[in-house]
Amino acid sequence: MEREVIARYLLDFQERELPGLIPRELGINITKDAIVSIIGSRRAGKTYYFYQLMRAIEDRTRIIYLDFEYPELADVTFKEIKEIVNMHGELFGKEPEYLFFDEIQNVANWEKPIRSLYELKRFYIFITGSSSRFLSKEIATMLRGRTISYTIFPFSFREYLKAEGFETSYGKGKYRSSSEESKIKHFVREYTLFGGLPQVVLNKEEEFRKRFFGEYLDLVVYRDIIERYGVKNLSIVKTMMKFLITSFAKEFSIHKFYNSLKSQNIKVSKKTLYNYFA
Repeated sequence: MEREVIARYLLDFQERELPGLIPRELGINITKDAIVSIIGSRRAGKTYYFYQLMRAIEDRTRIIYLDFEYPELADVTFKEIKEIVNMHGELFGKEPEYLFFDEIQNVANWEKPIRSLYELKRFYIFITGSSSRFLSKEIATMLRGRTISYTIFPFSFREYLKAEGFETSYGKGKYRSSSEESKIKHFVREYTLFGGLPQVVLNKEEEFRKRFFGEYLDLVVYRDIIERYGVKNLSIVKTMMKFLITSFAKEFSIHKFYNSLKSQNIKVSKKTLYNYFA
Protein backbone atom coordinates (compact mmCIF):
# COMPACT_ATOMS: atom_id res chain seq x y z
CA MET A 1 0.00 0.00 0.00
CA GLU A 2 1.33 3.42 -0.98
CA ARG A 3 0.41 5.77 1.84
CA GLU A 4 0.61 8.84 -0.38
CA VAL A 5 -1.88 7.37 -2.86
CA ILE A 6 -4.29 6.35 -0.10
CA ALA A 7 -4.02 9.75 1.61
CA ARG A 8 -4.88 11.47 -1.67
CA TYR A 9 -7.85 9.13 -2.12
CA LEU A 10 -9.18 10.01 1.35
CA LEU A 11 -8.69 13.74 0.76
CA ASP A 12 -10.29 13.60 -2.69
CA PHE A 13 -13.38 11.95 -1.24
CA GLN A 14 -13.91 14.89 1.10
CA GLU A 15 -14.00 17.24 -1.91
CA ARG A 16 -16.05 15.00 -4.15
CA GLU A 17 -19.65 16.01 -4.71
CA LEU A 18 -21.98 13.10 -4.11
CA PRO A 19 -24.09 12.36 -7.19
CA GLY A 20 -27.77 13.15 -7.42
CA LEU A 21 -30.01 10.21 -6.69
CA ILE A 22 -33.54 8.92 -6.41
CA PRO A 23 -34.24 8.33 -2.68
CA ARG A 24 -34.81 4.64 -2.04
CA GLU A 25 -37.51 3.39 0.29
CA LEU A 26 -35.28 0.83 2.00
CA GLY A 27 -35.19 1.58 5.72
CA ILE A 28 -32.35 0.28 7.84
CA ASN A 29 -31.43 0.35 11.51
CA ILE A 30 -28.14 2.22 11.87
CA THR A 31 -26.35 0.85 14.92
CA LYS A 32 -22.89 0.15 16.24
CA ASP A 33 -24.16 -3.17 17.57
CA ALA A 34 -24.16 -4.80 14.13
CA ILE A 35 -22.42 -4.56 10.78
CA VAL A 36 -24.92 -3.46 8.14
CA SER A 37 -24.67 -5.51 4.93
CA ILE A 38 -26.44 -4.19 1.86
CA ILE A 39 -26.99 -7.04 -0.56
CA GLY A 40 -28.84 -7.30 -3.83
CA SER A 41 -28.48 -8.03 -7.51
CA ARG A 42 -25.87 -6.30 -9.61
CA ARG A 43 -26.77 -2.72 -10.63
CA ALA A 44 -29.70 -2.60 -8.19
CA GLY A 45 -28.30 0.55 -6.58
CA LYS A 46 -26.23 -0.58 -3.58
CA THR A 47 -23.51 2.06 -4.06
CA TYR A 48 -26.05 4.82 -4.57
CA TYR A 49 -27.79 3.72 -1.40
CA PHE A 50 -24.47 4.29 0.35
CA TYR A 51 -24.50 7.81 -1.09
CA GLN A 52 -28.01 8.29 0.25
CA LEU A 53 -26.86 7.34 3.75
CA MET A 54 -23.81 9.60 3.47
CA ARG A 55 -25.92 12.60 2.50
CA ALA A 56 -27.65 12.40 5.88
CA ILE A 57 -24.32 12.83 7.71
CA GLU A 58 -23.51 16.51 8.09
CA ASP A 59 -19.79 16.21 8.81
CA ARG A 60 -18.10 14.48 5.86
CA THR A 61 -14.85 14.13 7.82
CA ARG A 62 -16.62 11.56 9.99
CA ILE A 63 -16.94 9.30 6.93
CA ILE A 64 -14.55 6.86 5.32
CA TYR A 65 -15.74 5.52 1.98
CA LEU A 66 -13.58 2.83 0.39
CA ASP A 67 -14.63 1.55 -3.01
CA PHE A 68 -12.43 -1.45 -3.71
CA GLU A 69 -13.06 -1.22 -7.43
CA TYR A 70 -11.06 2.02 -7.55
CA PRO A 71 -7.55 1.54 -9.00
CA GLU A 72 -6.06 3.37 -5.99
CA LEU A 73 -7.31 0.59 -3.72
CA ALA A 74 -6.57 -2.35 -5.99
CA ASP A 75 -3.53 -3.50 -3.98
CA VAL A 76 -4.94 -2.96 -0.49
CA THR A 77 -4.73 -6.09 1.67
CA PHE A 78 -6.97 -7.03 4.58
CA LYS A 79 -4.15 -6.14 6.99
CA GLU A 80 -4.07 -2.56 5.66
CA ILE A 81 -7.77 -1.72 6.09
CA LYS A 82 -7.35 -0.81 9.77
CA GLU A 83 -4.24 1.17 8.84
CA ILE A 84 -6.33 3.27 6.43
CA VAL A 85 -8.86 3.94 9.19
CA ASN A 86 -6.02 5.16 11.41
CA MET A 87 -4.63 7.26 8.55
CA HIS A 88 -7.96 9.10 8.34
CA GLY A 89 -7.47 10.21 11.96
CA GLU A 90 -4.01 11.51 11.12
CA LEU A 91 -5.32 13.52 8.14
CA PHE A 92 -8.38 15.07 9.77
CA GLY A 93 -7.44 15.14 13.44
CA LYS A 94 -10.31 12.94 14.52
CA GLU A 95 -11.37 9.36 14.22
CA PRO A 96 -14.04 8.52 11.62
CA GLU A 97 -17.36 7.25 12.87
CA TYR A 98 -18.98 5.93 9.70
CA LEU A 99 -17.12 3.27 7.69
CA PHE A 100 -18.44 2.41 4.23
CA PHE A 101 -16.78 -0.51 2.43
CA ASP A 102 -17.97 -0.98 -1.16
CA GLU A 103 -17.21 -4.11 -3.22
CA ILE A 104 -15.44 -5.50 -0.16
CA GLN A 105 -15.22 -8.97 -1.72
CA ASN A 106 -12.29 -7.70 -3.80
CA VAL A 107 -10.10 -7.89 -0.69
CA ALA A 108 -9.10 -11.42 0.27
CA ASN A 109 -9.95 -12.25 3.90
CA TRP A 110 -11.86 -8.97 4.21
CA GLU A 111 -13.96 -10.31 7.08
CA LYS A 112 -10.98 -10.29 9.48
CA PRO A 113 -10.45 -6.49 9.71
CA ILE A 114 -14.21 -5.86 9.54
CA ARG A 115 -14.79 -8.09 12.57
CA SER A 116 -11.87 -6.45 14.36
CA LEU A 117 -13.21 -2.93 13.72
CA TYR A 118 -16.67 -4.02 14.83
CA GLU A 119 -15.35 -5.35 18.14
CA LEU A 120 -14.12 -1.85 19.02
CA LYS A 121 -17.77 -0.67 19.10
CA ARG A 122 -16.70 2.80 17.93
CA PHE A 123 -17.95 2.70 14.35
CA TYR A 124 -21.06 2.42 12.25
CA ILE A 125 -19.96 -0.13 9.65
CA PHE A 126 -21.58 -0.70 6.25
CA ILE A 127 -20.51 -3.19 3.58
CA THR A 128 -21.63 -4.15 0.08
CA GLY A 129 -20.41 -6.62 -2.50
CA SER A 130 -21.38 -8.08 -5.86
CA SER A 131 -19.66 -11.45 -5.83
CA SER A 132 -21.66 -14.61 -6.32
CA ARG A 133 -20.39 -15.54 -2.84
CA PHE A 134 -21.62 -12.30 -1.27
CA LEU A 135 -25.02 -13.54 -0.16
CA SER A 136 -26.68 -13.22 3.23
CA LYS A 137 -25.86 -16.80 4.26
CA GLU A 138 -22.17 -16.44 3.39
CA ILE A 139 -21.89 -13.02 5.03
CA ALA A 140 -23.48 -14.27 8.25
CA THR A 141 -21.00 -17.15 8.33
CA MET A 142 -17.97 -14.96 7.61
CA LEU A 143 -18.93 -12.32 10.17
CA ARG A 144 -20.07 -14.91 12.72
CA GLY A 145 -23.50 -13.44 13.32
CA ARG A 146 -22.31 -9.86 13.75
CA THR A 147 -24.22 -8.55 10.75
CA ILE A 148 -27.73 -7.53 9.78
CA SER A 149 -28.36 -7.92 6.05
CA TYR A 150 -30.74 -5.75 4.05
CA THR A 151 -31.68 -6.50 0.46
CA ILE A 152 -32.03 -3.68 -2.02
CA PHE A 153 -34.07 -4.42 -5.12
CA PRO A 154 -34.42 -2.52 -8.41
CA PHE A 155 -36.84 0.41 -8.32
CA SER A 156 -40.31 -0.42 -7.10
CA PHE A 157 -43.02 1.07 -9.31
CA ARG A 158 -43.44 3.94 -6.86
CA GLU A 159 -39.68 4.63 -6.95
CA TYR A 160 -39.83 4.33 -10.74
CA LEU A 161 -42.50 7.03 -10.88
CA LYS A 162 -40.30 9.30 -8.75
CA ALA A 163 -37.40 8.69 -11.12
CA GLU A 164 -39.67 9.77 -13.96
CA GLY A 165 -40.56 12.94 -12.06
CA PHE A 166 -44.16 11.86 -11.76
CA GLU A 167 -45.94 12.25 -8.45
CA THR A 168 -49.35 10.61 -8.23
CA SER A 169 -52.08 12.44 -6.38
CA TYR A 170 -52.74 9.78 -3.75
CA GLY A 171 -54.90 12.21 -1.81
CA LYS A 172 -57.65 11.79 -4.40
CA GLY A 173 -58.27 8.21 -3.38
CA LYS A 174 -58.99 5.91 -6.29
CA TYR A 175 -59.84 8.72 -8.72
CA ARG A 176 -57.39 10.09 -11.31
CA SER A 177 -57.67 12.68 -14.06
CA SER A 178 -57.71 11.37 -17.64
CA SER A 179 -54.22 12.68 -18.39
CA GLU A 180 -52.83 11.26 -15.16
CA GLU A 181 -54.37 7.87 -15.85
CA SER A 182 -52.90 7.84 -19.37
CA LYS A 183 -49.44 8.64 -18.03
CA ILE A 184 -49.66 5.91 -15.42
CA LYS A 185 -50.66 3.36 -18.07
CA HIS A 186 -47.68 4.43 -20.16
CA PHE A 187 -45.34 4.04 -17.19
CA VAL A 188 -46.80 0.62 -16.35
CA ARG A 189 -46.08 -0.51 -19.90
CA GLU A 190 -42.50 0.83 -19.77
CA TYR A 191 -41.87 -0.64 -16.32
CA THR A 192 -43.21 -4.04 -17.40
CA LEU A 193 -41.10 -4.02 -20.55
CA PHE A 194 -37.76 -2.75 -19.19
CA GLY A 195 -37.96 -3.34 -15.43
CA GLY A 196 -36.68 -1.16 -12.62
CA LEU A 197 -32.89 -1.39 -12.76
CA PRO A 198 -31.85 2.25 -12.12
CA GLN A 199 -29.46 2.59 -15.07
CA VAL A 200 -32.10 1.36 -17.49
CA VAL A 201 -34.76 3.64 -16.03
CA LEU A 202 -32.54 6.73 -16.18
CA ASN A 203 -31.03 6.08 -19.61
CA LYS A 204 -33.64 5.50 -22.28
CA GLU A 205 -31.34 5.24 -25.30
CA GLU A 206 -32.25 2.09 -27.20
CA GLU A 207 -28.64 1.20 -28.00
CA PHE A 208 -27.61 1.61 -24.36
CA ARG A 209 -30.42 -0.65 -23.16
CA LYS A 210 -29.54 -3.40 -25.64
CA ARG A 211 -25.91 -3.29 -24.59
CA PHE A 212 -26.81 -3.11 -20.91
CA PHE A 213 -29.02 -6.18 -20.91
CA GLY A 214 -26.47 -8.16 -22.93
CA GLU A 215 -23.72 -7.30 -20.45
CA TYR A 216 -26.03 -7.93 -17.50
CA LEU A 217 -26.79 -11.43 -18.78
CA ASP A 218 -23.07 -12.11 -19.09
CA LEU A 219 -22.41 -10.89 -15.55
CA VAL A 220 -25.26 -12.58 -13.72
CA VAL A 221 -25.67 -15.84 -15.63
CA TYR A 222 -22.41 -16.54 -17.38
CA ARG A 223 -20.25 -15.33 -14.52
CA ASP A 224 -21.99 -15.27 -11.13
CA ILE A 225 -24.08 -18.42 -11.47
CA ILE A 226 -21.34 -20.42 -13.15
CA GLU A 227 -18.79 -19.20 -10.60
CA ARG A 228 -21.04 -20.00 -7.67
CA TYR A 229 -22.05 -23.50 -8.73
CA GLY A 230 -18.92 -24.50 -10.61
CA VAL A 231 -20.81 -25.21 -13.84
CA LYS A 232 -18.44 -26.74 -16.37
CA ASN A 233 -20.59 -26.96 -19.50
CA LEU A 234 -20.97 -23.27 -20.31
CA SER A 235 -22.22 -23.84 -23.86
CA ILE A 236 -25.23 -25.83 -22.58
CA VAL A 237 -26.11 -23.08 -20.10
CA LYS A 238 -25.92 -20.44 -22.85
CA THR A 239 -28.12 -22.53 -25.14
CA MET A 240 -30.63 -23.08 -22.34
CA MET A 241 -30.76 -19.34 -21.56
CA LYS A 242 -31.39 -18.45 -25.21
CA PHE A 243 -34.12 -21.10 -25.35
CA LEU A 244 -35.77 -19.74 -22.19
CA ILE A 245 -35.56 -16.09 -23.30
CA THR A 246 -37.05 -16.72 -26.73
CA SER A 247 -39.81 -18.89 -25.22
CA PHE A 248 -40.49 -16.93 -22.02
CA ALA A 249 -44.27 -16.99 -22.50
CA LYS A 250 -44.38 -20.74 -23.02
CA GLU A 251 -44.11 -23.68 -20.65
CA PHE A 252 -40.56 -25.00 -20.57
CA SER A 253 -40.05 -28.73 -21.01
CA ILE A 254 -36.71 -30.33 -20.13
CA HIS A 255 -37.68 -33.32 -22.26
CA LYS A 256 -38.30 -31.16 -25.37
CA PHE A 257 -35.14 -29.19 -24.75
CA TYR A 258 -33.20 -32.44 -24.39
CA ASN A 259 -34.59 -33.70 -27.71
CA SER A 260 -33.72 -30.39 -29.34
CA LEU A 261 -30.12 -30.70 -28.20
CA LYS A 262 -30.03 -34.33 -29.27
CA SER A 263 -31.17 -33.38 -32.79
CA GLN A 264 -28.20 -31.00 -32.95
CA ASN A 265 -25.82 -33.78 -31.87
CA ILE A 266 -25.19 -32.04 -28.56
CA LYS A 267 -24.54 -34.66 -25.90
CA VAL A 268 -25.81 -34.02 -22.39
CA SER A 269 -27.79 -36.09 -19.91
CA LYS A 270 -31.29 -35.22 -18.75
CA LYS A 271 -30.05 -35.32 -15.15
CA THR A 272 -27.53 -32.56 -15.94
CA LEU A 273 -30.27 -30.43 -17.54
CA TYR A 274 -32.52 -30.89 -14.52
CA ASN A 275 -29.63 -29.83 -12.26
CA TYR A 276 -28.94 -26.73 -14.35
CA PHE A 277 -32.60 -25.76 -14.48
CA ALA A 278 -33.02 -26.20 -10.71
